[in-house]
Formats: sequence, C-alpha cells, structure tokens
Amino acid sequence: MKLNRSTALILFSLLSFLILTIVFFMKTRTPSVALLGFSKVERGAIQSKYFTSGSLVYRNQARLSSELVAKISKIYVQEGDQVDIGQELVKLDDVSVRAEIAQAEAQLARARIDVM
Repeated sequence: MKLNRSTALILFSLLSFLILTIVFFMKTRTPSVALLGFSKVERGAIQSKYFTSGSLVYRNQARLSSELVAKISKIYVQEGDQVDIGQELVKLDDVSVRAEIAQAEAQLARARIDVM
C-alpha cells in the first residue's frame, strides 16, 4: 500500500499534533500523588498550651439585692465562684437594724403600759 505525498503529510501532522497534545497535558496537570517531606523524629514532651484573646459571657447571671440598707461586713465568695441555692454570700452589718428593733420594742412596751 503506497501513500501519496499529501496523505502522508496529513498523517504526519495528525500524529505530531497528537504527540504534542499528550506532552502538553502531561506537563501542565498537577500530580495526583502528594510530595512528602521527611523529618527527624525526636522524643519529647507534648505541650498543649494555647494563647488567645477573647471575652467570656455568662450563661446565667443574677443580680444581688437586699431589702435592707446596710453596709456589707463580710464577703464569703469571689467574683466567678459557683454558688448554690441558699448559700450565704455576704454578711450585712446589722448594728443599726438591731438598734431600730430595740427602739421599736421599747416603744411597744411603753404603749402597752399607757393602755393599761
């Protein structure tokens, strides 16, 4: 089978195009296998310390108030402590309140004497 010159030229061009296309795709594609680096393994302690910045928000927050106006004489907890229901948090200075109660009791006793 004898090929004429133009047919041979077309086949040669197609074959050259095919080879150039394959070479182009082989050069431009990314490798599917990751390149690995190697490191020397050394024995040591694992540290799990992280330093970051941020702010804390309480899930539950309560306001503390009193029915009496008095000075706080002792604080039993610190800010951020976990507390239980009914736990004593502060002690109020009750000297002035006790004096008012004693005065009221004295007035009541006087009033009872006056009524008799």
